[in-house]
Amino acid sequence: MQVLSPGIKMLNMRPTTTEFEWIEVPDVKEKFGVPPELIPDYLGLSGDTSDNIPGVPGIGPKTAKKLLEEYGSLEKVLENVDRIPGRIGELLKKHKKQAEESKYLAVLKLDVPVQVKIEDLKRREVDKEKLIRVFQELEFYSLLKELSGEGEKVEFEEVEELPELEGETISVIPCVKDGWVYGFSVSSGVKNYLVRRKKPVPSASFYVLEDAKNTAWALEWEIPEKFFDIALADYLLHPLRTDHSVERIALEMRGVVLSPSSNSFYPGKAYYAVKLWKEVEKRLEEEGLLELYYKIELPLVRVLFAMEKHGIMIDADFFRELSRMLERELEGLEKEIFGLAGLRFNIRSPKQLSEVLFKHMGLPPVKKTKTGYSTDSEVLAKLAEKYEIARLLLSFRELDKLRSTYIDVLPTLVNPETGRIHASFNQMVTATGRLSSSNPNLQNIPIKGDLGKEIRKGFIAPPGKLIISADYSQIELRILAHVSSDENLIRAFKEGRDIHSNTASLVFGLPPEEITHDMRRKAKVVNFGIVYGMSPYGLSKELGIDVHEAERFIKNYFSAFPGVEKWIREIVKFAKERGYVRTLFGRKREIPELRSPQRQVREYGERIAINTPIQGTAADIIKLAMVNLHRRFEKEKMKSAMVLQIHDELVFEVPEEEREKAKKIIKEEMENAVELKVPLEVEIGEGRNWYEAH
Repeated sequence: MQVLSPGIKMLNMRPTTTEFEWIEVPDVKEKFGVPPELIPDYLGLSGDTSDNIPGVPGIGPKTAKKLLEEYGSLEKVLENVDRIPGRIGELLKKHKKQAEESKYLAVLKLDVPVQVKIEDLKRREVDKEKLIRVFQELEFYSLLKELSGEGEKVEFEEVEELPELEGETISVIPCVKDGWVYGFSVSSGVKNYLVRRKKPVPSASFYVLEDAKNTAWALEWEIPEKFFDIALADYLLHPLRTDHSVERIALEMRGVVLSPSSNSFYPGKAYYAVKLWKEVEKRLEEEGLLELYYKIELPLVRVLFAMEKHGIMIDADFFRELSRMLERELEGLEKEIFGLAGLRFNIRSPKQLSEVLFKHMGLPPVKKTKTGYSTDSEVLAKLAEKYEIARLLLSFRELDKLRSTYIDVLPTLVNPETGRIHASFNQMVTATGRLSSSNPNLQNIPIKGDLGKEIRKGFIAPPGKLIISADYSQIELRILAHVSSDENLIRAFKEGRDIHSNTASLVFGLPPEEITHDMRRKAKVVNFGIVYGMSPYGLSKELGIDVHEAERFIKNYFSAFPGVEKWIREIVKFAKERGYVRTLFGRKREIPELRSPQRQVREYGERIAINTPIQGTAADIIKLAMVNLHRRFEKEKMKSAMVLQIHDELVFEVPEEEREKAKKIIKEEMENAVELKVPLEVEIGEGRNWYEAH
């Protein structure tokens, strides 16, 4: 607006609408109270959050207008600051430099050398194909949808019985509307069909599927021997995305929008899936992901499907009794909290809790939010150092969350036909390649603590069987030793030393027999903190020490393990130069955070660069072990079954007569999944329930 003059006007979109309006000089004066040439002065005082112009805190539009009416410019306002009384004068003195910088930010640069002529800016016919390519390259998918058409018109035939498709490559896509499966569409790329029933799915020599596991569930079908999962391939190519659908792939690769319009049996998805899969496969090859896809990810689909079908048995009565016990414990905590507070209130209400702690009880606030003083777990943990009520509130929240998330929910998830819980294992969610689970989310069951142990007791084996748990021991530190080639770390693992005591011995410069429990604890935090790119500040918070001591600790660690320091430096440099990192198996993760103008975001990107090759490689190894174990059980015609995967642990349901054979095979396949510079070790336990085995 500052450039408006009698010969220049501005076309502006009205706020919250799609309508446009012309703005001229009198309109600026009417809206802001100042002429166009004083807009930078006005913003220097009042600021503009949309353009990150801070202005002077505490001075709003009315005050800015009044000051400029009286003094004529920001410079004159600041020259006369001693004559401006009260709070406004103090604010201007305090933030003088910020006001000047804000005006500088607001002033438009009018002497920029312009390389185009006015004729070049005239509106002309859009080169649609060229623009689609630009939008594809820049990943402007919402604009692509607006620009693109429906693509090729897909002719289809609705049939009761499909023709013979044996020997053909076909795509089969479930037709879903409002969560209901109404049938499926089939395409060979030449002929397209719609079938208004779930099964049987036609026989073919090769299938192109979108999320093969969910397709099999939707169509009550077994995953075929030969198939290509186009969504899974897209996940490897774009692990930061959440949408790996055929619609998204077709939009990106062909610039077409697939939408069913009024017809829920739209055949376009099947058609484009079979048309594009070879191109997607070629991209996997170009990105160095083909072996990872065919060796690990694709065969894992069948393993996860088998695990979901098998499920795991729980003792529903045990969880109901545990819930009643927790109810009594929560009531007891509630009474103690009310007693310390001196009144009753809703503990689960952050607003009420904030008022009780900081207004009624007068506890010192730690962190403020838009709605008031925070009562999050970080705040309560800080307060718990001095105040008993905060410690009790943390206990209450932990018990209440576990009860509502797991203990009360698990019995409701039991399938009445099988008597088991059939969790979903999600292969296309995490950026590192780790699996996640839902219904229930087993990854968040606490490993430590009495309640985590109690929850595990409820996962049981049926009569005649037992639960076997196999857990990789310190797999991420072993991977760190491998990728860093650090001699001290490699030697410690090869000689079977206690890795945390070994680290403490090197860092503190003491013989192993003089290492205390506290020293070992600190070394353990540093060992795992290094894997996650922990900063001195993060380490200081974790260990309860000052930042300088944490810096000294990390410096001593790198002196003891110079190979680790060198690898960290090199992997961060690689990530900054290339924009991505890879695991040992070639899994690729881009790190856009490294390009952020914000320092904290860039530092977070550096931590991702350090952690992803390690955590991602650990994920690849356990996935490969799962694939190998599944094949081995099938080859040996065993009844043992993998039932859960949590972090670095695999859980099995094993007939008692297969106990020793299963343990031997599990240990063999997991420890020999890959050859590293240090041995992989697996700890195996067994019992009637998961807790006993774990």
